[in-house]
Amino acid sequence: FTEENMDQLQALNQSLIDKARLIRNDTELIIDLDSTHSDTFGHQEQTDYNAHYQTYGYHPLVAFDGLTGDFLKAELRSGNQYT
Repeated sequence: FTEENMDQLQALNQSLIDKARLIRNDTELIIDLDSTHSDTFGHQEQTDYNAHYQTYGYHPLVAFDGLTGDFLKAELRSGNQYT
């Protein structure tokens, strides 16, 4: 994936969210931010040891609509990022 591809996928995701919100006539939004852990194996960029999970991986930050459960966005972060 290139940066341009990532931007295109994010734009597509946002477009689908916007369409779904219009169809459902949503007027309220609760943003639910959570961090999670994703194990990695090998030598991927930005992978690091996370003492809490006692393994190597990423520690992405993800955002969901707390009312509908719709996925809004994710930010890939190094495995050693604080929660």
